[in-house]
Amino acid sequence: ALRNSVIPIASYIGNVIGVLLAGSYMIELVFNIDGFGKLGYQAILDRDYPIVMGFLVIAVLLRLIGNILSDFALATVDPRIRFK
Repeated sequence: ALRNSVIPIASYIGNVIGVLLAGSYMIELVFNIDGFGKLGYQAILDRDYPIVMGFLVIAVLLRLIGNILSDFALATVDPRIRFK
C-alpha cells in the first residue's frame, strides 16, 4: 500500500522545484531580501536581456533536473517502469 501511495508523490517532485523557484520572488518581496527571484524580475523590468536569458537558462535547467530526478524516483518506486 505504501508503494502505491508514493507513486503520485514521486511524479510530482519535478514540478515542486519549478514552484519553489516561482515562489522565491514572493518570499523575497515580503521579507525584503535580495535574491534570485528579485534579480530576474528586476532584469525583466530593466530590459537587461543577458540577465533575463541567464535567469531563464538556470530556471529551465532546474526544472529539467527536477523532472529527471522525478523519473528516477518513479522508476525506483514502481517496478513496472524501466529505462531502455
